[in-house]
Amino acid sequence: MIYLDYSATTPVCEAAINAICEAAKYAGNPNSGHKIGFISNKRIEDDLNKIRHLLMLSDDMEVIPVSGATEANNLILRGAFERFYGRGKKHIVTTNLEHSSIIAPISDLQARDAEIDFVKLLPDGKVDIDDLLNLVRDDTLMVSIGCINSEVGIRQPIEEIGKILKEKHPDVIFHTDATQAVGKISVDYSNVDALSMSAHKFFCIKGIGALIKKKDLIIIPQNKGGSSTTKFRAGTPATELIHAMTVSLEDALENMKKKQEKLRNLNIILRRKLSEYPDVIINSPTDAIPQILNFSYLGHNADAIQRFLSDRDIFISTRTACASREDMSQTVLKLTNDENRAKSSVRISISYKTTEDEINGFMKAFDEYTKIPK
Repeated sequence: MIYLDYSATTPVCEAAINAICEAAKYAGNPNSGHKIGFISNKRIEDDLNKIRHLLMLSDDMEVIPVSGATEANNLILRGAFERFYGRGKKHIVTTNLEHSSIIAPISDLQARDAEIDFVKLLPDGKVDIDDLLNLVRDDTLMVSIGCINSEVGIRQPIEEIGKILKEKHPDVIFHTDATQAVGKISVDYSNVDALSMSAHKFFCIKGIGALIKKKDLIIIPQNKGGSSTTKFRAGTPATELIHAMTVSLEDALENMKKKQEKLRNLNIILRRKLSEYPDVIINSPTDAIPQILNFSYLGHNADAIQRFLSDRDIFISTRTACASREDMSQTVLKLTNDENRAKSSVRISISYKTTEDEINGFMKAFDEYTKIPK
């Protein structure tokens, strides 16, 4: 098997499995008022503080465990809108490159009187900061811009955007969907008010993630019920999954520079080999994160390429997993305005576990595909 779909999900690392088994020994409900409950609650508190430390976040940030980035994105968007709508804040600025877990709740909020603006993008897919500043109004509630685009790997200038917003519009909430960034690249989140993450993107179990936000940013909970370890999400906290997320993040961040160097080298090899085919156009910009390489094989259906490779136990994606039923890549279409490129685009996503032999195996199979008569 050659797995080249790490941006969709990652295999579970041994550290995460061991962490779940370890945490499962502590039977107490973290919400209980007895000693065993207090112990479990304290373990969660220690884990969440460690996550904040691993991401180099300040003490004024809090980590809210949720089921994943989709819930985190819904919680910050809906929770902030419901809190501030009565105060005249109903305007949100975002981009056309966001994940469906941003676009879908934003569309829902539009039906509830939210006003949405999509910031212009530069030719390389990055946010036009001048246009962003022009869009911000007195009633702007939030600017939500994903840190990394999951299809082509564009890295938005989150640090620069956050700094400018804090200088010129300090009352506007700045949120970033950092799902494809956390555990993969170093990002300075010091000027971010809220960020979303999902642990299955960095070798952890599915079903756990976090919304990390400023402590003084009060939002309306979307899961309502009894008391819990956080007032922003009711329910029994998943002690085992939270511990696994913490351990997985620590493991992913270890030797980051060495891992990044390997990834860059593999990305260079992929680009060079694919560029030898005249009908191949690489859609990922050269400064995209090295984990993601999106390309179009013109005149060929992306799903057909994926099936051919899958039959040979080589696994890539045609679009993000959450948008896999669309006819074409909406991201590539928005970036290139070319339906042919969008219909024929595929995404290779690698990790530090990927080997050069696997890259060569993929290229051998792709070369076989290119020789099939149309």
